[in-house]
Amino acid sequence: MEDNNLNGQPPISDEEYVYDKEGIDRVIAQFKNDNGKKDKKKDKGNNNYDYNEGKERKFSLKSFLIAFFIIIVLAVAGFCIYYFAFREEDETPSNVLSNNEVLGTVRVLESEGSGNKVATAIPNGVSQFIGWTKGSMYDSTIISEDPSLTIDIDDTSTYYAIFNMEVEPSFTYRGIEYWLYEDAKRAVVIGNSFTDAILDIPRVISLTDGNYQVYKISMQSFVDNDYITDIRLSRDIIEIESEAFVRCSNISNIVIDPQNLYYTSPSNDFIIENSTNKLILGLSTVIPENVTSIAPSAFNSADIPEMFIPEGITEIPYRLFYENNNIELVTIPSSVTEIGESAFANCANLTTVVLNEGLQTINERAFAQTNVNSITIPSTVKTIKDEAFLECDNLTSVEFAQNSTLETVGQRVFTRTAFSSITIPASIKTMGNYLVSNNSNLKKVIFEDNSQIQNIDRQFANVANIESIDFGDNNSLLTIADYAFADYGSLTNVDFGQNSSLYRLGEECFRGCGITSIVLPATLAEVGTNTFLNCNALTAITFEDGSRLDTVTSGMFSYITSLESIDFGDNSSVIEIRESAFEGLSNLLEVDFGQNSILSKIYESAFSGTSITSITIPASVGYIGQSAFDCDYLVYATFESEKGYDIYQRVNEELVKATTIESSSFADTSAMANNLKNTYCNYVWMIVS
Repeated sequence: MEDNNLNGQPPISDEEYVYDKEGIDRVIAQFKNDNGKKDKKKDKGNNNYDYNEGKERKFSLKSFLIAFFIIIVLAVAGFCIYYFAFREEDETPSNVLSNNEVLGTVRVLESEGSGNKVATAIPNGVSQFIGWTKGSMYDSTIISEDPSLTIDIDDTSTYYAIFNMEVEPSFTYRGIEYWLYEDAKRAVVIGNSFTDAILDIPRVISLTDGNYQVYKISMQSFVDNDYITDIRLSRDIIEIESEAFVRCSNISNIVIDPQNLYYTSPSNDFIIENSTNKLILGLSTVIPENVTSIAPSAFNSADIPEMFIPEGITEIPYRLFYENNNIELVTIPSSVTEIGESAFANCANLTTVVLNEGLQTINERAFAQTNVNSITIPSTVKTIKDEAFLECDNLTSVEFAQNSTLETVGQRVFTRTAFSSITIPASIKTMGNYLVSNNSNLKKVIFEDNSQIQNIDRQFANVANIESIDFGDNNSLLTIADYAFADYGSLTNVDFGQNSSLYRLGEECFRGCGITSIVLPATLAEVGTNTFLNCNALTAITFEDGSRLDTVTSGMFSYITSLESIDFGDNSSVIEIRESAFEGLSNLLEVDFGQNSILSKIYESAFSGTSITSITIPASVGYIGQSAFDCDYLVYATFESEKGYDIYQRVNEELVKATTIESSSFADTSAMANNLKNTYCNYVWMIVS
């Protein structure tokens, strides 16, 4: 059927017509009622026009277009909802680094620490500093975008400085390697294979794609180059990083173009940065007066025997003279507050170091493996870090100035040194393990009175020739760790001082020592097993009056075969002496429980095999175990109790009362001694209730 009223549109199929007709019948009917007059005019103008058929077809096309439009709108709306409501969760926020970004376009500099302000330099090839991340460089939120590249470390997490990197080519010309920035036509010196004596860095290097201005020398560009004797820098060098010429041992002359606005070279002996007055490289002892700071490794290869750091310098930097075998004497002024890590380490001929008041921190390995023979630590020093004087084999004297404020001393600070005595300032609160270790010359350790050290562990490891330790009066010492002084056969004297706070002696902490007698503080409450094992010279153990020790355990004083006497002191807290506590100590002649004892129980074999000749049993003792006083030489036994004892025989693991010894029998001390060691030796004694 032909339709001439479709405005150029293709005819609608019968199938589509049926579908549309069924969907809009009521709409068409309403349309007819509202437009009767218009329809009649159309009918008069076209006798072949079937009103109902044409109208339905016309509405079928309109409905199709409307439906299609609605579908498009819904599809767009659905996409937007998905994109913004759901897709957004998977997007990387602007302040988060994606994996691809980290792997492809950044350089990571790692720093760990706590309580320190950490900074990083801009590495070569950087186009943008992004910021600092914490914990992981992948998918990590930027926590700081400080343009100064500095961040405060508040814990022991790992922090990363993140940079965008420019991918630029490198180029080597006449033994000097450059990093080329093609867009800017600039070049940075980054390394070398240079073998000439005169290093003349050009202003410009000419390549096929243009001229590149050489403007920077990066860190360690000429490290370990022993060929260079002369350095010549152009006016265009505007940046020289620290350690650019580290370990270049033959440099003797430095010439910088007078038109260079960034660096100068006074007397051809230094490279000094004009904007900061920082000394980058030095060859001479006399540092210019305008210098306010010194770069790391600045004198690493200087051929100078003495160095007097001028007043005004506040910090000796990292590795200032590291491995410099020419330096023999160094004087540090009072303006210096900190000596950097390894500042003078491995300076084999350094014998004299003068430290002045004002110094506060000596960092790790600052003077390690030097030949310094004596050192006085100023009173202002608060911290000496790990290995500061490690393996100073000729260090025979260490002194701390009076009124020392030193609080922290790290590990291995004086390991493998040679001094024979050391006095530990009272101000020290923390001492690292192996503080003085592997020192065969050490004989005496003295702690100043009022010492604040609370724990002794391995601070004095492997000092087998030590003879004396004095912890000082009014000390804060709480514990001596297991094995702390084990097998120091030369250690004959240990003095805990008056008013000690000592609470615990660890297992075998004095094993094998040469101690002859010892007084244990009243505060001592715990004594480990075999504390004095194989102390074959120990003859007397004395507890101060008022001792807090409540139990003498099995093995506490075992195998001290030389022990002759033990005195528990008056007002002792000992309530039990456990099985075999002193068994087999054949030289033990005297045991004194002191006045006002509260001793309650003496267990089986407690004093069996000893050589005591007399014993006084406190009135508080209510139990005496079998063979407690199986002592061949016991002659007199005095019982202070006013009550008698019931005597029990052990039969098939049960106690059966055998007899009672009335208190009236106590008067005969010889008979009582015989009862203890013979007649009722294998019986259990219980005080009559």
